[in-house]
Amino acid sequence: DEANIKIHPNPTKGLLNIHNMSDAEIEQVFLYDLNGRQVDSTSQHIVKKQLLEMNISQHPKGTYVLKLVSKSAIYTKNIIKN
Repeated sequence: DEANIKIHPNPTKGLLNIHNMSDAEIEQVFLYDLNGRQVDSTSQHIVKKQLLEMNISQHPKGTYVLKLVSKSAIYTKNIIKN
């Protein structure tokens, strides 16, 4: 459920906080550029009430798509890197 996942700050200068408030465990996190190329990922699981910090500072400024995958759903969010 989208309301149970908080991603901040957005826009970001490099550090993204992904806070999982849902009951579902997020199993994978992917970052794509607007051409659909995967530019980053993590397989660190984000269990309920857990926060994952993802550093995207090495990527150029622009808009990216963050994709979070659980067993029951896929959640995507546009991320702006300043």
